[in-house]
Amino acid sequence: MKTSLFEKLFSLTAVVLLVAAALPAHAQERDDIFTVSGTVRDNSTRRPVAGVSLMVPDSRVGTVTNADGTFSLKVRRDLGARAIEFSHLGYVTRRVPVGDSDLSGVTVLLAPGTIELEGVTVYNREARRLVEEAIDRIDDNYLSTPALLTGFYRETVRKRNIYIDIAEAVTEIYRSPYAGGGPASGVRIVKGRRLVSPRPNDTLAVKLQGGPVIYTVGDIVANREIVIDPESLDDYIFALGPPAMIDDRAHFTVDFEPGRIYSEWVLHRGRLHIDMETLTVSRAEYSLDMSNRDKVTGMILRRKPASLRFIPQEVSYVLSYREREGRSYLYYVGVDIRFRCDWRRRLLATSYTVSSEMVITDGRTDGVAPIPFRETFRSGDILSERVSDFSGPEFWESYNIIEPTESLENAARRLLRRMEN
Repeated sequence: MKTSLFEKLFSLTAVVLLVAAALPAHAQERDDIFTVSGTVRDNSTRRPVAGVSLMVPDSRVGTVTNADGTFSLKVRRDLGARAIEFSHLGYVTRRVPVGDSDLSGVTVLLAPGTIELEGVTVYNREARRLVEEAIDRIDDNYLSTPALLTGFYRETVRKRNIYIDIAEAVTEIYRSPYAGGGPASGVRIVKGRRLVSPRPNDTLAVKLQGGPVIYTVGDIVANREIVIDPESLDDYIFALGPPAMIDDRAHFTVDFEPGRIYSEWVLHRGRLHIDMETLTVSRAEYSLDMSNRDKVTGMILRRKPASLRFIPQEVSYVLSYREREGRSYLYYVGVDIRFRCDWRRRLLATSYTVSSEMVITDGRTDGVAPIPFRETFRSGDILSERVSDFSGPEFWESYNIIEPTESLENAARRLLRRMEN
């Protein structure tokens, strides 16, 4: 059972040496939505803050800021939204008032959060025991009913620092209860597009298998075998780090790494953020241990030309969970895979970075049904082979997306010019 899950997980972060990804745009004008856009910055340094969660309170409508700190959020007028909530690890959550008219060029300043521990020394709690208690409370802390969620997914491939492949999609996700039982979670593509470099020397194909399925299979709370399997805790070393603030709530920080005796599947090192009051895992950051690169290669590489050498450099994950009506669910997941490739007769290796991320932009729990099997995106599928070619700025209509960074927009324009010539 554990083997099966790991095969699924790593097929999602697997590369087939051949590549994948696509780009966003702006929605067409509609009377039933308004758009709020701008940049989030640190109020002290004025630097952009990436990965900030935006959410319409009392709903699942939201997105995240991109690497440039910019955002664009489309809000249905029938939600009656009066504010947008901005939150990020280590910052005080801020609500920005909105009406029902478009707002652009908004600058949101976030203040760093501080934690005052009232007399009690929380560090006396054993780190491993905290993880065990968090596992015990999963059934109470996370979605207990099925949900149908809307998500935006993007994956990109860079050769050195140049984008050569962009693919993205709006998805629907059937999220089964975290306690288990009933139909399994599944993902389907609503609409998507891609943009691939036409240059022959960019075609060392790096194709990312599984793509959007990382949301369901990569959820470490639902799939505890990945990191927090009670049967594998003896194989890890746990340590308490400094506390942190997430959504104005104090969190324990628990660092973990493989113990001295490595088992076949104990390959992760990272950090868990656990709510001090509810013991909910609100955020996880972890990566594959690179001490045995051959083992990592076997995990993430599906196939390659015989004369090509593959050298993994990094495989890292970031997961964020959000609470809604007392129950949490996976809200954001990001994966970065860095590796080098060279043909055995050449002296220099070429570096590649495959990045993917998904954010939940809407959802509901009433009257939901599982996704039919024939419509399900599977772990062996490749997104760039399932979506259409890049199309114009009205493509996403009223769907929320993660805004492209300036570098990604520039890359898309260059790729389009190459395709037209």
